[in-house]
Amino acid sequence: MTEHFRKKANARIKGADAVFVDVIITAAMDKLVGGSWVGGEIVLTDTALTFRPNGLNKMIQKGDMDATFSVDELTGARITGGFGTKIIAVTLANGAEFEFRCTKAPNVLATLSDVIENA
Repeated sequence: MTEHFRKKANARIKGADAVFVDVIITAAMDKLVGGSWVGGEIVLTDTALTFRPNGLNKMIQKGDMDATFSVDELTGARITGGFGTKIIAVTLANGAEFEFRCTKAPNVLATLSDVIENA
């Protein structure tokens, strides 16, 4: 299995509930923008795109924050904006989107698009 990239990233996760005072803020973020940004690591292999939260986010948030998508489920990807680090929106076969942001997003997008195209 080939690993195409492994990067520190933030992913927009719906249902990542706060453990401390910001419970109201995370609930509002879910409703307003479809989730909270969770820090962790994104990995792309020949078979899957996977996000895992980092230790700090596991301590301050609860809920299922892991995300794994088979490469066969990925139908496209594009940069949708972002300040500083750009947001990559990955389109899934069911019409949903998974968003993450990381440094060097154009390079990450090119690699991701290539893997999707050749799946």
